[in-house]
Amino acid sequence: MLSVLTIAGSDPSGGAGIQMDLKVFHSLGLHGLSVITSVTSQNTEGVVSVYPLPVQVVSSQLSVLLKDIVPVTAKIGMVYSSETAKVVYESLKKLGNNIPLVLDPIFISSSGKALVEKGNLRDILFPLISISSAITPNIYEAETLAGIKITDLHSAKEAARIISDMGPQTVIIKGGHRQGKEMEEVCMINGNLISISSERIEGTFHGTGCCFSSALTGFLALGDDIETAISKAKEFTLSAIRSAFKAGRGMKILGVKSG
Repeated sequence: MLSVLTIAGSDPSGGAGIQMDLKVFHSLGLHGLSVITSVTSQNTEGVVSVYPLPVQVVSSQLSVLLKDIVPVTAKIGMVYSSETAKVVYESLKKLGNNIPLVLDPIFISSSGKALVEKGNLRDILFPLISISSAITPNIYEAETLAGIKITDLHSAKEAARIISDMGPQTVIIKGGHRQGKEMEEVCMINGNLISISSERIEGTFHGTGCCFSSALTGFLALGDDIETAISKAKEFTLSAIRSAFKAGRGMKILGVKSG
């Protein structure tokens, strides 16, 4: 069984973060490895508190794990601080360019809670952006990284170009946070720009970004090329949204099918 790594925060509701990533990996028949960067107090109504783990704890997890198991692919989610980002960068850099790295640059929760320390967000994440094979920002995250406002397809493509120049071969700007009957992802793959449309399912859902990025990581581990992996990850996420269920009073939890 192939091993896949997620480096992210913990969500006690099970709808996002490490918990969502591991559910997705299991669904795809992969062995999930995890390094926790922070512990959150949250539920389906939102994030209340974020407790970043000491950087030494994150470093120790990575060091001990990677001495024994080398993942086929890795996903990086919430890192919170520049110190943690640096430790993750240094640990993954030692693996060389042999494994695809997917970065989900999480800045803020759906309920508006900051998930990264105060400062220049681009500078905090730049080391990780520079070594990532693919990056999956939403509209707000792409605007922050590119330093421009995204108002239409043209500006979304320009943002993708700017982010691509920072290092990633693939930039996927998720359109789920834009209004309209369809979602549209703008993708830059090895310098080529494409856009992918899919149905928009009405409702509020917890962990859609985590589901997509971990599914993308999983399909890359299974040997799919990047365009195929993107397509499969989108359909996987849509299927999970269609199967979403109410666990609490807030957003629905995605229904990820067991492997």
